Amino acid sequence: MAPKYKLIYFDFTGAAEPIRYIFAYGNQEFEDFRVPRDKWPEFKSSTPFGKLPILEVDGKQVPQSISIARYLASKFNLTGKDEWEALQCDYLVDTLGDLKQEAVKAFFEPDPEKAEVLKKKVLEEVFPFYLGKFDKIIKDNGGFTVGSQITWSDLVFAASLSDFENHISSKSDLLKPYPAITALLNKIHTLPSIKAWLETRPPIKPLQPLKRSSGMISKVGHLPVDRLNAEDRGSEPTLNFRPSRDKPIVGKMAPKYKLIYFDTIGAAESIRYIFAYANQEYEDVRISREQWPQLKDSTPFGKIPVLEIDGKQIPQSMSIARYLARQFNLAGKDEWEALQCDYLVDTLGDLKKEIAKITYEPDPDTAAAIKKKVLEENFPFYLEKFETIIANNCGFTVGSQITWSDLVFAVTLSNFKHRIPDILNKYSALQEFLTKIHNLPSIKAWLERRPPSQPTKV
Repeated sequence: MAPKYKLIYFDFTGAAEPIRYIFAYGNQEFEDFRVPRDKWPEFKSSTPFGKLPILEVDGKQVPQSISIARYLASKFNLTGKDEWEALQCDYLVDTLGDLKQEAVKAFFEPDPEKAEVLKKKVLEEVFPFYLGKFDKIIKDNGGFTVGSQITWSDLVFAASLSDFENHISSKSDLLKPYPAITALLNKIHTLPSIKAWLETRPPIKPLQPLKRSSGMISKVGHLPVDRLNAEDRGSEPTLNFRPSRDKPIVGKMAPKYKLIYFDTIGAAESIRYIFAYANQEYEDVRISREQWPQLKDSTPFGKIPVLEIDGKQIPQSMSIARYLARQFNLAGKDEWEALQCDYLVDTLGDLKKEIAKITYEPDPDTAAAIKKKVLEENFPFYLEKFETIIANNCGFTVGSQITWSDLVFAVTLSNFKHRIPDILNKYSALQEFLTKIHNLPSIKAWLERRPPSQPTKV
């Protein structure tokens, strides 16, 4: 029997719209359940981590929009033709997420003066930087973000960039300087299934901060049953990455890996743990902060870590970690476990983003207030939920054996504990989990031989 899908989000496009595009493209029926903002406070506590969107699969709830989108993409054969294309989809979607984060930060800034400064920077610097690079990638790739056919990254780009024009920017010509992006959006929006969705979806509502409210809870628009493909109703494609003969990841010889990051723990350490666990040789290139300005322009998007695979550079730490996890059988035993790894890592990322606000806040008083909130609210909220998940799952984040999410959690929890020694005192399952991971022979050996460095500040 085909699974029953229910997508829960607010009554606008936002983070759920790429998921709706994927459902539409896959001609998959789903319940599009929309929560009005004035009902959100009473609805919030029923969600796994107090956020939307959520996908229910046969009644089981899963959070994190990009994790959901990737899972559905695997169901509808939209992850690319092999692991290399899957990796490219991941890093492009994550990089688009960096752009969205900058745009949303400006859009939701409560201080009008700060908001204007942020919006000016986004429109004049951030958008041109990212959109220029995306446009070149799409142009060089024959009109797609990845490969030579539609992938989920094309649908995410189409939904998200349309939202930028509708909500984030008042400039109707935002995408005009980028002909390859414009052509991609036109191509996606004229696909019969996407066109039908755009014609039948509820009217687009202005994107507003959550304190505003409207409407009643409603169940909106299934895709018509007669649009379902017969084969989609009767079977589900499994996650099946086929190595390509002409990609750098495959061949008679093992790939050569080079990891480039600062001489610190930070965003690269999860990748180093995965290499260590798999006993995989790699070049651990560490650069100083003084060297970074000269090297920055040589990276794909001006950020590190970057992983070189047989000389080809890939950015985005979690995309890299997920790719390596697939290479080393650390992505879970099936698609459902892979989805759980993804959403837990993304949720841990939400906590890390709250912490990062402390570092990047220029005003000392505001930074102190943020730190107080992180210590008194964010940490207890997330750590208690992670504690319950691991305690109920026999000491693992997912499944009954080590996955990449265990290694990511071990790195992050260690960093928390290094900076705040008593942070895990109330969480026995997390403490036992951390001890277990660090006593694994390969991880223990890595910790003993890795270069001295300072963890990222909390």
